[in-house]
Amino acid sequence: KLWNRPRLILLSILLSLVCVAVGLGIALPQKDSSSNNSNNNPGIAVTEDNDPSSIPTALPTTSPTIDISSCVSASAENNSSDHFVSIRSDLVENGATTVDADFDVPFSPQRKALCWLADVDNFVIGRSPSLMAQRYILTVFYHSVFTEGVELTNWLHSNKDECTWQGITCEPSEGGVVIGLELKAEELGGELIDEL
Repeated sequence: KLWNRPRLILLSILLSLVCVAVGLGIALPQKDSSSNNSNNNPGIAVTEDNDPSSIPTALPTTSPTIDISSCVSASAENNSSDHFVSIRSDLVENGATTVDADFDVPFSPQRKALCWLADVDNFVIGRSPSLMAQRYILTVFYHSVFTEGVELTNWLHSNKDECTWQGITCEPSEGGVVIGLELKAEELGGELIDEL
């Protein structure tokens, strides 16, 4: 019986290894050497037919950009959307801006920030007036002092809380109130805004 026990253990181990190898062979897709597939990502199959697939496609890695240039360049008479007017009045009521007329100056940092909040930003919807004002002020700051070509992590990302923007520190117990702003001086230019 001693002679059979080591054989049984060895046979069990060998059978387990074969099962693992077969399982991996089935689970991992095989690379088709006959295709002209330039995809170097293992585990991602690329088909060349136009038939719909039951496999979901990957989401884009960047958000689509929305052109707000017509909003930014427009005069006061061209502010037509209810959302734009509502955000503007909320910002004025909450003291987020010192001069309401700045919203009417084409290409001003205030106008750019208002257009971005009204036309692009999804995160402002349903926020408290004070947090919307905070987001507006940071957006005006961005358009006022950052030099062209500076890329800051998450700044003006329409689906990200401003507390995740590079250089910003928030007080979590206060529901996301900004308590600090720390940026490198070489990234800044322009003038500080009155809203700060």
